[in-house]
Amino acid sequence: MDLESRRGAVAGRRYFYATGLDGVIRAYTREEWGMGGAKPSGNAYGSYTVAGRVVVAVLMTIPAIVSPVLLVRAVAVLNLGMALAFLAGTVLFTAGWVLCVRSLVVEFVAGKLRRSRGLPKPRFGVTDDQAPTWFEAHTGPEVTRANFPDSSRPF
Repeated sequence: MDLESRRGAVAGRRYFYATGLDGVIRAYTREEWGMGGAKPSGNAYGSYTVAGRVVVAVLMTIPAIVSPVLLVRAVAVLNLGMALAFLAGTVLFTAGWVLCVRSLVVEFVAGKLRRSRGLPKPRFGVTDDQAPTWFEAHTGPEVTRANFPDSSRPF
């Protein structure tokens, strides 16, 4: 499967599957997933936690504020090398800070949606091959190809 069709498959998914700390597999919509948990593919990074993102956002706040100020100072004294360095710093630190804050807002909204349905935070992602077996024995989404597009088992 090429990259564009893979992106389309992920974008068109109805559900993502994960377990909470209790080991029960649950179906989450894209909006309820938020930052999510460890993906089945192994993408388990520490910054995918709310605490990790808050720390990164706090650490990026000072450089995101100071770098544009120093950029203006470097331009004022006509120091082109320093101006380019602070321009790069302004772009990187400000963009990183904005992305961290955006992901925290997405997680806040997802948390509200999960609480309204009584779902825990997704901790460990489950593949499309593991989830249908669980949902055949328990309540959940209908076991069809549309709900489990990446499954290798026949339906």
